[in-house]
Amino acid sequence: LCAAQQAGSLKTEGNPTMALKQCTKAEGCTTKEHKLVLDANWRWIHTTDGYKNCYTGNTWDSSICSDPDACAQGCALEAVDAAQYE
Repeated sequence: LCAAQQAGSLKTEGNPTMALKQCTKAEGCTTKEHKLVLDANWRWIHTTDGYKNCYTGNTWDSSICSDPDACAQGCALEAVDAAQYE
C-alpha cells in the first residue's frame, strides 16, 4: 500500500530538452537530447479543490494534512510549465 499526492491539473508540464554530449575515446562525441524534470521540492503543492498551499515554509498545513493519507488525498503536486523553466 502506498500514498502520494495527486497530480495537479492547473498547468501542463513543460519538460524542455537539453543537448548533452556523450564522448568515448573510440567514437568521439555525439550529442543527445534529454528531457529535463524539475524536482518535486521546487513544485507547488496545493489542495486538490483549489489554490490553498498544503505546505508552507517547512511545515505541512495540519488542517489539510492531518495524516499522510489525508495529505495524499487532499493535495496535488503541480506541473511546471515551459515558461517557469526559463
